[in-house]
Amino acid sequence: EFKLERMIQKSLAKIGSTIRVASGNIYVFEKDQIYQTSRYGSVPHKLLSDKDLFFFHRKLTILDEVERGKEKEIMEEHDLRLVLRLSTREEFVGYLALGDKLSGDIYSSQDIEALEILGQELAVAIS
Repeated sequence: EFKLERMIQKSLAKIGSTIRVASGNIYVFEKDQIYQTSRYGSVPHKLLSDKDLFFFHRKLTILDEVERGKEKEIMEEHDLRLVLRLSTREEFVGYLALGDKLSGDIYSSQDIEALEILGQELAVAIS
């Protein structure tokens, strides 16, 4: 358990500093419940609940591309710009949720591509 905690903390710090985000969280799930969370950044915001997270069915949800509805409400309420579902081929393991970029820019296609690759590696490592 301690190894998992250290690994997700390091991974989140690496993602945060590489993509230059103000804040982020990783939520690791076990049996449909949040098992472990890790935070990054200076923006303290209320953590999402497992019930909130279950609204995110897509592999990747980007605030600016979401229609009005529960996903958008949850993202706005928690200052999230992007939510990435973490899954291996066999199992769902959690979510990576990121806030604003430090630059104030939107997430570029390179950022998203990098996050999707890192997300897959992270899911395998967590699993």
